[in-house]
Amino acid sequence: MRGSYDHEEAASNRGSLSEPAYLTTAQHFDSAETMRATAAGEREGWVYARRGNPTVGYLEDTVAALEGYQVDAEVSAAVTTTGMAAITLATSSFLSTAVGAKPNIVASPACYGSTVMVFDKRYGDERGVSVRWVDDPLSLDAWERNVDEDTRFLFAESPSNPMVQLVDIPALAALAHRAQIPLIIDATLATPALMRPLALGADIVVHSLTKAAGASGRSMGGAVIARHDLHFRGQPAQMTADFAGYLRRGPMRDMGSVLSPFNAWTLLADIRELRARVDTMSTR
Repeated sequence: MRGSYDHEEAASNRGSLSEPAYLTTAQHFDSAETMRATAAGEREGWVYARRGNPTVGYLEDTVAALEGYQVDAEVSAAVTTTGMAAITLATSSFLSTAVGAKPNIVASPACYGSTVMVFDKRYGDERGVSVRWVDDPLSLDAWERNVDEDTRFLFAESPSNPMVQLVDIPALAALAHRAQIPLIIDATLATPALMRPLALGADIVVHSLTKAAGASGRSMGGAVIARHDLHFRGQPAQMTADFAGYLRRGPMRDMGSVLSPFNAWTLLADIRELRARVDTMSTR
């Protein structure tokens, strides 16, 4: 899987068969006007590493291509410093009180420990968000009982870490869409080599690239991958038209949770071995 790094990209990088590591924080411009136009999105390019970097972009395109395979929609990705940064960015964006009333979230309790802490402590205790843990994640009725007009999203980790518990993604997607809210799935353990939640109906997928996808142990990283042209109750169009792009242009830029080019480069190398590694893991 090469994502956007095709023969034309290789030719523009002196024929390199692998994506170059652009270990720099900024790009040179021949004029202030060119820089202004690039920063405004009027021409291709990047300005500052907190807003983008070619190596980081190659990783985003690769992850989006993997998760978006056989998905009947355009898909894009934003990569982050860690998996928890990806989860926080993907979920906190839907918790604005400007949308109305006190928000609540409905989630499977079979989640990574730090995810539980973010939901219970950072969102629940510190921001007053009601967190509704589903007592039986395999029961659609148990999920449906917890959803109301103030629910902002459904969240599940499937398979979960470390108990490898599953949820019915197509059924949850149908429930979420009836309520006009997103279904967010953490698919870290499965990786796109085994499961692609977007193809099963999910709207947003998050990964800790530190784990199965980037198993060399050299770098931490996370990813948010989302369909384009989503339609959720009370959410602005500029956010849901391209959710991953919205994260890159706004929250990630402002909060500084952008992956370093070096980590992106090492993770790209790890992803080249993903299929063989997952085949080995799955037969032992």
